[in-house]
Parts: sequence; structure tokens; C-alpha cells
Amino acid sequence: MPRPNILLIQTDQQTAETLSLYGNPVLQTPALERLAEKGVLFELAFCNYPACSPSRSSMFTGRYASTIGVHANHMLINPNETTLPQVLKENGYQTAIIGKNHAFMIDAAKSYYPGSVPEKASLLRQVFDHVRLAEHGHMVDGYRNDPESITAHEWAERNCWNSPLGHGTNPARPEKCGTYLLGQSMVDYLEEVRDPEKPFFT
Repeated sequence: MPRPNILLIQTDQQTAETLSLYGNPVLQTPALERLAEKGVLFELAFCNYPACSPSRSSMFTGRYASTIGVHANHMLINPNETTLPQVLKENGYQTAIIGKNHAFMIDAAKSYYPGSVPEKASLLRQVFDHVRLAEHGHMVDGYRNDPESITAHEWAERNCWNSPLGHGTNPARPEKCGTYLLGQSMVDYLEEVRDPEKPFFT
């Protein structure tokens, strides 16, 4: 049997009631509805940890955050852990990460976990063939020097993150905002970068 392509979509701080497929009458998410119709829709599920990095680390290792020792957002996966993209890559998958990392260490020399780091470590650029990173806001690899994207990011910093009740509509064109740029980066990867003869995990 052919190996399936695996597309993992993670969103930040998004609850079920913000999606039309879970009954939200105002926000329309037709693309996600189509994905749900063709796949599996969970109605009883929970997040493994209330903080971002531990939750991601738990998902990538298949183990509880308390078991792998990742308890806060400044902590990343121990490079000695076996991770999902690592296993898939070793079994012929192309692996890509597009968006936030917040799970994998970049440099083994800076590991704060005791013990030596193995040759096949779970480090960002060892488990992923293609890396296109982004942080909070609108700064995405490949667009970091774009003046309109910088303006969109600065507006978000002033009006959202530094305000207790941040709100408003970013005046930047949607095509220059982070969500669109990440989506476009994914399309570029699927259409122009990956090998269509091999399965992918991204």
C-alpha cells in the first residue's frame, strides 16, 4: 500500500467554538469543514498541557509533558527523545516544518539536558528537511525584509500584544500578514519544493 501524506495543522490558542465545523454560526471555515468531512472529526478531545511548548513537545513525542520534563514555554524537547518527524524521516518521508517551532532545539551544544546527544538527535534541522520558521505575528522566513509585513508586525505589537485588551483590524493587506504568508509558504512547498514521488510529513 502507498504510504499516506501527513499534513499536521496546529493553531495557537484556538478553541473548538471558533470553528464553523463545531457549530460557530458567525465564523466561516469552509476549508476546514471539507477536511473534516474527508477525515476524522474528534468531538471529545483534550490538550495535553495548557502551555504551548509542552503541548507541542507532547504531541511530537507521543508522551506526556511531565514524562519528558517539558514544563514551560521556554523548554524544548530533549534531543535524546525519539520524535514523530524523526521516525518518519528514517522511513522515507520528506519532512517539513512551516511556521512556529517551539518544540525542537536548534543546537545540541546548547542542550540543558544531561547526557550526550546522539548522532541521530531530535534537533530541528536533523528531523526536518525543509524549515521555514515564523514567530508570533507576521515575521515569516522569506518575508522578514518586506516593508509591508514589517508594518503589519509592528501594528500587531502596538495594538494587540502590548495592550491588555488588544483588539482591532490590522490595516495591512491580508496578503502581507503572517497567516496568509504561512499558507503561501505551504503551497510553495507542496507545489515546488517536495518530491512528488515520495510521501511527506509537514
